[in-house]
Amino acid sequence: MKGKKMKKLIGLVVALMPMGLVAAPLPAVAILGAVSTPAWNSEVQAKLVGTGRFSSVAVVDVVSTTPTLATLQQYRALLVYPDANYSDPNALGDVLADYIDGGGAVVEAVFGNYVYMGGRYASGNYSTFDVIQNCGRSSGPLTLGTIRLPASSLVAGVTTFNGGSSSYNACVNGLAAGAVDVADWSDGSPLIAYKLKNGHPIVALGFYPPSRDSRSDFWDPTTDGAKIMANALLFTVSAPTNVPAPPPLEITPLAPMTLSVVP
Repeated sequence: MKGKKMKKLIGLVVALMPMGLVAAPLPAVAILGAVSTPAWNSEVQAKLVGTGRFSSVAVVDVVSTTPTLATLQQYRALLVYPDANYSDPNALGDVLADYIDGGGAVVEAVFGNYVYMGGRYASGNYSTFDVIQNCGRSSGPLTLGTIRLPASSLVAGVTTFNGGSSSYNACVNGLAAGAVDVADWSDGSPLIAYKLKNGHPIVALGFYPPSRDSRSDFWDPTTDGAKIMANALLFTVSAPTNVPAPPPLEITPLAPMTLSVVP
């Protein structure tokens, strides 16, 4: 009897829990990394999976083909970075712009300025950085500098970052019009920034996503690079939308009851 009463009590408590306490489902995200060494994408994938903050992390090929809009729309957010050439930079730029306009979220990272994205992504000024085309920059070693917006979820839990001996970073004139600087490298160049394009957030990371686990001169994996990438993807997913707020929860008091526990 004691077990049955306890089960009923637990069921009552669960039934009275506000709906707002139910956790939102974890988003599915994808990596669009144009790399010469496929294992580098796998390493970034493992880093993101290891955060436990995504339902799935896929790798989408952009070197031998251009993904369709339908393919990209399977994912709530995309991490995009090149090292090798895209299969078709203009076609990819067009489909990324369509994806963003349709509500998709994008995080762009180094070397987006060296291996240039074309199409509407370029002509429509979707990038958060004002990039210098065909420019690569290594200024190592650099570390986390000034955090300009410490309350931003983009830097939640971020206390340290070391770019490694090369510290590849964004070769830019500065931020694009309307972009917001969230955190800088130790030399003052932008590390994390974002902008809104047609109401949709686009985050830019001023570092190359693979870590020293892939190559000795990349960022130090004992620092917060994985957290920065995960924060960026989740920031784009959780940015405010025009979805109306749900009606207030109304709870009708229950009649008085007496609970007793049988020893």
